Amino acid sequence: MRTLIVVLSVLVSSPGWCWGVKGHRAVAFEAQGLLTPAAQAEVERLLSLEGARNLAEVSTWADEVKGQGGAEGPMHTVRLPLDHSPYDPNSINCTRHECLVKAIQADLAVLGDRSKPDQDRLTALKYVVHFVAEIHQPLHASADKGRQWVIYRGKPVIMHKVWDTSLLVTQERNPKRLAERLMANAPAVEAARARSNAIDPAAWAEESRDVARDFIFSGPYGIDRREGRRRGEAQPLPDDYYEKAMPIVEERLRLAGLRLATTLNKTLR
Repeated sequence: MRTLIVVLSVLVSSPGWCWGVKGHRAVAFEAQGLLTPAAQAEVERLLSLEGARNLAEVSTWADEVKGQGGAEGPMHTVRLPLDHSPYDPNSINCTRHECLVKAIQADLAVLGDRSKPDQDRLTALKYVVHFVAEIHQPLHASADKGRQWVIYRGKPVIMHKVWDTSLLVTQERNPKRLAERLMANAPAVEAARARSNAIDPAAWAEESRDVARDFIFSGPYGIDRREGRRRGEAQPLPDDYYEKAMPIVEERLRLAGLRLATTLNKTLR
């Protein structure tokens, strides 16, 4: 029992859990409410193979099994240079391993092929639900992983964790209510909806990289990429960092939910 508790503690606190459990489930709840009848029926049918009731229940599965597939397992990142260059499918990042963009594309091909075994399609669905959220986290599409130590609200923390979980800590504790609040902002939803009609993982990754480039690592709120490599060198974040960063986090989560819905509706029509 003690071993199990330790393992679960490590998993939940791991920087690899993009957005944390709360963020992933919120994105899944957003998408679930926007599915067409055809997509909803197929999602429910596939999920029932393992007794799951909704997308939120499988939204962190890909993190739970990460590493079990060995070196051939899909990556949960795509490392784009912190400049204005477009995604390059032939980069080392995406040829030596299956990067996040290619992983989404591959899983969508399986999910949309009804000649494939249902279990394979369910596995693909679980990856898609997780990876569409994952690619909207800015530090999962950045060449710099955000491993610098910073001081956030008086405590030292790695920058990656600030964006994974710390910024969301003060939000709704219930992921479903967080999703409802995000979708209740009508002007923001309409603006996001206009950007969510295409299935374009490469463009989603470029957007995330741009946030990392223009906010996390530059400008008045940017941290110095060369500093904070040790805990004792932690860079203090501005007092109003939360107020400036949170609208960006909400936009990324909102876009992720809308795009996941669009992706599933088009793939399972």
